[in-house]
Amino acid sequence: MPYLARSGAIESSVSATPAVVNAVNPRFSLGLRPRTSGRRRRPAGVGHPFIAVGSVITTFAVPGAVGVPLIGPINNSGDVTGAYADASGVYHCYLRTPTGHITYINDPNAGAVPNLDEGTIGSDINDNNDVVGTYVDSEGVYHGFLYHDGRYTTVDVPGATDTIVDGANDLGVMIGNYYDSAGVSHGFIDFHGFITRFEAPGAGDVYGTGTIPATISNDGVAIGVYYSTSAPTLNQGWMFKDGKFTALTDPKAGDGPGEGTSPNAIAENGSAIDGYYWDSAGNLHSFILDL
Repeated sequence: MPYLARSGAIESSVSATPAVVNAVNPRFSLGLRPRTSGRRRRPAGVGHPFIAVGSVITTFAVPGAVGVPLIGPINNSGDVTGAYADASGVYHCYLRTPTGHITYINDPNAGAVPNLDEGTIGSDINDNNDVVGTYVDSEGVYHGFLYHDGRYTTVDVPGATDTIVDGANDLGVMIGNYYDSAGVSHGFIDFHGFITRFEAPGAGDVYGTGTIPATISNDGVAIGVYYSTSAPTLNQGWMFKDGKFTALTDPKAGDGPGEGTSPNAIAENGSAIDGYYWDSAGNLHSFILDL
């Protein structure tokens, strides 16, 4: 993906309304935090996702979508994945090619009861066209999934009440978060079936807090947010690189409830990060960080 920052500092863009920025990434806009935040927010209003290549912006529609379809990361071939809610409130994952062809990806184990936030949500796509994400079954339980060559594989962390896959790199390494019975979120990395669990320093250990990764680069650089016991609604960004965690905080970000910094995506080689921050007035902005 193209990155514009060159100074090595976090560079903030102009602010955007939440409705616009929420159409960027399903992980955060859908509020994938079962057991803590309740129902996810469905995109409202009328709008279209877009893809920008240089100065050329292409908008597109997803047939069957009600409200604003959500768009996730884009791979080097121009394929993009995302999610949308249909008229009955069921979520569906889609895969769009550069030519505009759309394939619908619905995990066969996903629930489809109207207005219960069930269905399939795509979170990431790599250069092998592997789509990863989360499906919600008919019991309201969250499971990660991998879609590869027309086949679905369920990803569940042993002992978890809910499992969410947030990202995948080109080596097939998946990253995500899972919830324990106390409603605490923990990070995990799935290396071809071998699961490593981790916690960001400062992450809380009470209901509604914990570690939520965003994605992982080909070089193994991971990013995400954590929620502490003392500030359970403050978005506190982090990066894991070369064996250590580093805090990621935009200097313009607020430090009150619902504010803070949320890293969103990382370049394949780990050279740049983008994401969002909320200022002290509650306004939402985007940033790019060159590493």
